[in-house]
Amino acid sequence: MKSSSTARDRDDHYASGREVRPLSLHPAGAPDGRLPAGHVVDRPRCRIVCRWLPARGGRGEGGT
Repeated sequence: MKSSSTARDRDDHYASGREVRPLSLHPAGAPDGRLPAGHVVDRPRCRIVCRWLPARGGRGEGGT
């Protein structure tokens, strides 16, 4: 289990704009144009946007 300071550090990292969050949740009525790019999963109460991030190591999307 990660400590709360580690979770806070991770949240600060994402909030700084240095990295994209791989998942984001939006209200069910959010229009497509207001969602970030990614695969959208529509649920009755929310819309989930999944984003595939490049592998670390700088070798492109697949990391190979």
